[in-house]
Amino acid sequence: MTTSPFSRRSGPGPGSRGRDVRIAPPFEPTPVLALGGPAELIDSVPYLLGFHPRDSLVLVGLGSSPNGRDRVGVSARVDLADLVVDPGIVRRCTAALARSGAHSAVVLIYDSEAAGGAPDPQTDGDAPEEMPWRAVIDEVGDALEDAQLSVRDALLVGDDLWWSYLCSDPACCPPGGSPRSGPGSRTAATATYAGLSALPDREALEGVLAPQSPDLLALMTPLLDAAEAAEFEAILGDRQASHRRSVIRALFAAARASARDAPAGDPSREQANEQQPSPVQMARFGVALGDIAVRDACWLALEGGRIPASGLWRTLAHALPPPYDAQPLFLLGWQEWRAGNGTLAGIAASRALRSDPGCSAARLLLDALAHGLDPRRSPRLRGDQVGQDDGGFSEGDEGDGDDFGAGGARLTDLGGPV
Repeated sequence: MTTSPFSRRSGPGPGSRGRDVRIAPPFEPTPVLALGGPAELIDSVPYLLGFHPRDSLVLVGLGSSPNGRDRVGVSARVDLADLVVDPGIVRRCTAALARSGAHSAVVLIYDSEAAGGAPDPQTDGDAPEEMPWRAVIDEVGDALEDAQLSVRDALLVGDDLWWSYLCSDPACCPPGGSPRSGPGSRTAATATYAGLSALPDREALEGVLAPQSPDLLALMTPLLDAAEAAEFEAILGDRQASHRRSVIRALFAAARASARDAPAGDPSREQANEQQPSPVQMARFGVALGDIAVRDACWLALEGGRIPASGLWRTLAHALPPPYDAQPLFLLGWQEWRAGNGTLAGIAASRALRSDPGCSAARLLLDALAHGLDPRRSPRLRGDQVGQDDGGFSEGDEGDGDDFGAGGARLTDLGGPV
């Protein structure tokens, strides 16, 4: 296989190819972060995944931006332990990167014990041959080559140092390792300014969507019963269409009130925090979203930009018991996928399916993640793709239709592009 490492030069000039790799929030031209080489790429990985990986294999796909430069695209992560129990996982990950439109990839091994397994600084310069996990690097390289992707670089990342498997030049890749930049790096500061965050580990990311305690969820039961009764009365009274329109408008208003894109300290964000739905409203929304027409109206409004990225779906997912939390979890997952937060999207969709195995929209989202679909390149859904209601919705409120989806499951943590 043909490999060519990143340039290790930190400044511009001949050979400074690493500076062509750019990270930017999808659908937004700014802020853009130019990565000057492996150290800055390593700093960016936690923001691609949403958490700091440990004892992991990470593949970062590189695609082409409209201006012809390389751009970070879909990334994939698996536990190193899974490489032993699931021999096919590497090829599934590389296939996902290939389907995402990547033309090359950077391979990173995160090993918390790398300092102990790395070569001694006093060795004669053949350090890469002695590094741990070389068999995995070779396997990934072969899989990428078979998928017609080249290897831009392969890195071993410890807690404090990193090494390259492909570069043996001590001038740029000292055998004793190169220091990691840490949380105060320029990359971390720029990512934070762009609104990106990285939690300590995957468990912490899963905790973001942890439901309330069973006792608190049980308090919602009588409210949900009342909301179910109100919906049933609307159907019996031939008022289902007007009932749908009413709850869709209420959902849109609540989503706008819970818009999450206002910066900290902005009065609109403080106002949004004061306008969280009441328990009665949350019960009404949870029951209503079980109606596919209502769910689809919210889904397509997200796709069309008629409602902003919102904290409403997370609020509902926290507050509602199964299976009422399934559709809010799906909407949250779809919203996060479109924002480039693939790992959180996968966690939300998986939880939605555990709550309601019949939520085929969540299966669709998991399938998109497993196939490495790039949210920047994936076309926005239209009403005729999801289904339309015959109940007389107006003012752009999409309506009824059956769930649709495909088989497949999340094979790994898929993150980015960010």
